[in-house]
Amino acid sequence: MGAVREQGQILVWVLLMLGVMGLLVGMIYEGGRMFRAWRRLRMAADAAAFAAAQWVDPDTFQASGRVVLRWPQAQRAAQEAAALNAPGAACATAYVNPLTGKVVVRCYGRIRGLLLLGEIRLAARGEARPAFGARNEGE
Repeated sequence: MGAVREQGQILVWVLLMLGVMGLLVGMIYEGGRMFRAWRRLRMAADAAAFAAAQWVDPDTFQASGRVVLRWPQAQRAAQEAAALNAPGAACATAYVNPLTGKVVVRCYGRIRGLLLLGEIRLAARGEARPAFGARNEGE
């Protein structure tokens, strides 16, 4: 009598495990999509920082050695570079890190989740060193 009641138990376990494995595969796929989108946004942020670094004020740099951006042009160049490299990406700001002298750009993007995650906001930071004043390789 006990054997009759246990019939079909394995079917329940197999269906349960198939559901769990399906969720795990979906999460792995979603994580891969998010990582790919973040990598693309990171490359766009680096390109935007490089574009913004081209707008260093040469007069200020030659006079004092300080890196100062021509902000409206640098911001516009960063936005254009980010849009070319990652459609839909937006750069919040371009600024100079006072400790390193590098131009830093923060970019944001969004990716639509396939599972129950909805829309996911991604952020990336790019850095570039202005080339003004470099006298030797590696400066």
